[in-house]
Amino acid sequence: MQKGNGGESSPSSSLDAYVDLSPPFTVVSAGTFKPDGTRFYGMCTLGTPPESLFEWKVPTAWDVTSIVETDYTSSTTSDWSSIYPAGIAFKPDGLSCYVFVEGGTNANKIYQHTLTTAWDINTRIASSSFGLVGNTTTGTTLNLNFNSSGTKAYVVEDVSMNIVECDLSTAWQISTLSYSQELDVSSEINPRSLTFTNSGTKMYVMGRDPSNTPIIRKYLYTLSTAYDISTASPTSYEIIQTGGSTVAIQFKTDLTKFYLLRQSNEYLEQYSV
Repeated sequence: MQKGNGGESSPSSSLDAYVDLSPPFTVVSAGTFKPDGTRFYGMCTLGTPPESLFEWKVPTAWDVTSIVETDYTSSTTSDWSSIYPAGIAFKPDGLSCYVFVEGGTNANKIYQHTLTTAWDINTRIASSSFGLVGNTTTGTTLNLNFNSSGTKAYVVEDVSMNIVECDLSTAWQISTLSYSQELDVSSEINPRSLTFTNSGTKMYVMGRDPSNTPIIRKYLYTLSTAYDISTASPTSYEIIQTGGSTVAIQFKTDLTKFYLLRQSNEYLEQYSV
């Protein structure tokens, strides 16, 4: 795995380091950290093997230069096989894993899987339990995020440029998922990922500069009601270095760093705020 430091940075954030996740990835499609920063989980559409979920140890928590590949679990015909896994999230206790599927006959489904040992993907039990993200339009639907209580889920439509919010009538039970509302973010070009901070009152969306599409921007929206995207208003944006599309963004729990997962160069990048 190639690792590096430095590089182009925005005025307020600096690129500390990166790790190249190819191999095993050829086309990375989703990723997330364990809340304590000691594990990273990534998914690919093309890789060795393809359509798989990989787990890496991060011996020095939140430091991507310390990352070590640990294990992987391949898809099965009952879940995301050959249908573009495009988002991944975990229940806070690490005993449920959620995979959002973008393409094929199972498009716009979120599958819920049980892990018999918390955070250990080798103990994943493939499940047919899923929720359908309704009211999605044409184009690519990506990414997956939950609110802190597991009663809402969010995905990104990059071509129609919307954020879709869904409700779960039973927290963390994906079969109870239903469409709620969506937010037009067409002031951005090709939004690809999002994350929430500050107890759901801030939302960051990764998109492209409308006037210069190779440039990646990190857009900040302020929500007057936590996790309710109908109350979101654009606040500011920050220019991030050019590079592959950003399929995941996540902040360290103390908000001093954030991480971008890039598609095309398959980099996991670490920034200081």
